[in-house]
Amino acid sequence: MSSTITDVFRISSIYSASSTQSQRQRVTREEEEKDIMTLSNQAKEFNTIFKTICATPDIREDKVQDIESRMSFGNYEVSSSDLANKILENI
Repeated sequence: MSSTITDVFRISSIYSASSTQSQRQRVTREEEEKDIMTLSNQAKEFNTIFKTICATPDIREDKVQDIESRMSFGNYEVSSSDLANKILENI
């Protein structure tokens, strides 16, 4: 009877060691199988353009300052026909 219990403990320890080794191999394989993403040249170019557009301000400060300056001195005049044409273009 004592040899049977000893055999069970021996088998249990072998199974435990085998299971631990199997888990280590599984983790190692999972670490090796990482996804890799490669961007096409077109996607890289798009990304560069997109970053440039995002960095460009929506308001052209130089134009605004010029118009404000001319308005404050009374030198800013808008042709009524130019204004009418711009309005009609945007309808």
